[in-house]
Amino acid sequence: MRGRVSPLIELGAGFHPDFSGRENAYLNGLVIGMSKAETEERYAQIVDFAGLADVMDDPVRTYSSGMFMRLAFSVAVHADPDVLLVDEILSVGDESFTGKCYERIAAFQQAGKTIVMVSHGLESIERWCHEALWIDEGRIAARGYPKEVVRLYHAASGSEPKRVEGKRSLRDSLNPGDLAAAIRVLEPPVRTPEAWHHAARTLLEVQNVGDTVWRALPPTRRGTVMVGGRLSCGGRYLGEILRALIPRDLHPGESACVEL
Repeated sequence: MRGRVSPLIELGAGFHPDFSGRENAYLNGLVIGMSKAETEERYAQIVDFAGLADVMDDPVRTYSSGMFMRLAFSVAVHADPDVLLVDEILSVGDESFTGKCYERIAAFQQAGKTIVMVSHGLESIERWCHEALWIDEGRIAARGYPKEVVRLYHAASGSEPKRVEGKRSLRDSLNPGDLAAAIRVLEPPVRTPEAWHHAARTLLEVQNVGDTVWRALPPTRRGTVMVGGRLSCGGRYLGEILRALIPRDLHPGESACVEL
């Protein structure tokens, strides 16, 4: 292990029920490795993110489970961890705050931080994880891309959903197969009217002609396809552009249109 770890293992871990929300914010910050000065510096941000300004001086035993989760998550993410451990806790809380949590998790992913998520919520695993590990009675039953591991889990439990005929399973995330694309220009590059910067628009159709399913998100792992181009003005080279290619996973033989 390298770096600071923030655990969200269960509601109440690292909190004292008779202490106020304010006192527990400092206590929990110390538990996960923040100094008192760091907690003081970030305290206002912690309270604002949690949305608990009116009750921070009340003992946390008077909090609802959702309020408890708000404070715990807010302290954990404001510790600026290198590793975030999450165990089912995001199933508690209202929809708006859960959305804020997911936005912060996405920001952590984009910053290259490590997130370990343990959950029975298979949709969350498919949505957020690059790689999934199915543990059955203490043993590794499957490991690889989340959608494929979830499919194997459903098959073993007798609840496998119907699959679209002709679609192939995802390869192991550590061993991608043949990644290949066929690109067709549907609408050629057109200069946009803004005069103060260089901007152009084009529409492409890109087909997966390999044997590995392309992953839509996040665009940081092998197996994800990117599309890009080189920008020039006359003979003057301006630079390159890159963007994530697809809004959803794309199976072999399927194609998608992307505006670049």
